[in-house]
Amino acid sequence: METKVKRVVLDNRTQYKLMQLVEAEYKASGLGDTEFAVLAEEQLELKVNHRHVAGARKALDIPSNKPRHAVSAGGAPSTPEVEALWLATNESAKKIADLELRVRLLVEYAQQDAKERGLKFRLADLHPSAH
Repeated sequence: METKVKRVVLDNRTQYKLMQLVEAEYKASGLGDTEFAVLAEEQLELKVNHRHVAGARKALDIPSNKPRHAVSAGGAPSTPEVEALWLATNESAKKIADLELRVRLLVEYAQQDAKERGLKFRLADLHPSAH
């Protein structure tokens, strides 16, 4: 089954009016794109949806008042709490990678030591929980 999506394309005049409204009122309104689209429909008496508002906002380089999944240039989420969690997770990942490297080096050292002593190396000999 094929679902057709109906796209509403604004003509140039309507798009211009919307961009003027977005530029003048979007930031101060504190509304998200969907809520602002309702306001724009009332003020402009034209059919407008959240995608039109988002397009006008992006063309004018105006950030969203209510970003859902905004990402900063560094790839970290933009809200302070989520960014702090992302940074903490990133630090933890680095620490885990460092520990994995250390374990690998210790295992290699143990293997080499066992070989030099003429012993068989078993990972279980290093720690009983390695079974």
